[in-house]
Amino acid sequence: MVEPRGPSRLTRKECKRLIIQTESLIETKESTRRVLQSTATELDAHITRCNIASTAGNGANIAGTALLFSPFALVGVGILVAGAVTTAGTGITQNSIEKSYFNDCKSALAKDEQKTAEYELVVDAEQLKKIGKTVFELAKGGYQFV
Repeated sequence: MVEPRGPSRLTRKECKRLIIQTESLIETKESTRRVLQSTATELDAHITRCNIASTAGNGANIAGTALLFSPFALVGVGILVAGAVTTAGTGITQNSIEKSYFNDCKSALAKDEQKTAEYELVVDAEQLKKIGKTVFELAKGGYQFV
């Protein structure tokens, strides 16, 4: 393997440290992506279920209201109450679950932001130039990148 030399090149130790930190950053980014993707899928299914329940509750409200003006007024009151409870319960449940999903996403993004900030403290513009020069020298010397 060709080993670049000179003060503008990275040492083997610096390369290993950067590789470890880059791999850690990539793992964090992948974890964040998985959390966000999973949350989006679960939230989509949850919203669909809530919409179905809310529609059923609203339909019961309409039916109960219509029955209030018929000889079956007592039945209409029961259906109206059931529809109202279903609609209200769906709204409360939806808000609670969405808040939980929001907190999960917020936590994952905060970890991602922290890891990125840590990485940026280590890898500055000067080191990026060194990385570029090192890679160029290695390629020029015949090193085969996979």
